[in-house]
Amino acid sequence: MAITTDPPVSPAQRGHRRNRSEFMLELFALLGIFVLVHAFYTAVVRPQASVLLAEQATAMAGDPNYVPERSFWIIAKDPEQEVCFVLGFWAIFVMLHRGLKVTRARRFLEQDFLHLPDGMRVLPEDSREYLRQVEALPPADREQLLPRTLHTALER
Repeated sequence: MAITTDPPVSPAQRGHRRNRSEFMLELFALLGIFVLVHAFYTAVVRPQASVLLAEQATAMAGDPNYVPERSFWIIAKDPEQEVCFVLGFWAIFVMLHRGLKVTRARRFLEQDFLHLPDGMRVLPEDSREYLRQVEALPPADREQLLPRTLHTALER
């Protein structure tokens, strides 16, 4: 029985996986937001607008000088406005998600991973020891920008 090992994963391949998973998250968020907004439009906005339009039509038929009042429900009932709400909520989701990622990444910029004194040079023979410290981080932490950069620099 042959033992197979997976080939080593390059940093570029890890980046593609990360980008693919982010794309899928944002795509599913868009789909979920569309479903929620469309359900709200179907259950609330369009019925409210229909009732108001019927009331206004009745009032206009009875009084030729009747001026219909503006209403959020009537203005927002059309598909264009629905799409605007979907895209607006999706943009808010993406900005919050990316802001959270930036906040996490900033946390790593304040940490001292290698515990080196200021001005100390890392020699090639010492790099393996420091590389192990970076590799000992939890997988989620290793995927952040600073640990990935340190890992690449120490490997070289």
